[in-house]
Amino acid sequence: MKREAGFTLIEVLITLIVLSVGALAIMKHTSQTQDLMAEIRHLDTISRLAGLKMQDLEKDGFSSSLSREGTFEDHPGYEWSASSHLLKDGGWYRLKLVVRRDDTDRSVKVERIFRELL
Repeated sequence: MKREAGFTLIEVLITLIVLSVGALAIMKHTSQTQDLMAEIRHLDTISRLAGLKMQDLEKDGFSSSLSREGTFEDHPGYEWSASSHLLKDGGWYRLKLVVRRDDTDRSVKVERIFRELL
């Protein structure tokens, strides 16, 4: 019997299976990459908001009795809290600012040491 040129059914099925597995792997990788990029965007936003809020607090002036919290009007879903505590010696205080996103457990903490001006 003379063999005709072409692929057998088994070869076509194996090729389809290999391509399907490869396509699924690529789709999973793409999905994970998108999730990671979204997480990076949220952390970047939290970090930028923390820096801006610290600048606002500095402009208002730190005090030993600082204890405030709030949200960001331009960035719904993000909230902040700030408080100051006396360190052990020398009249120095630690200001702690925490910015977090409501729907995740991610947050950024920024601390600043200051001395209250009399």
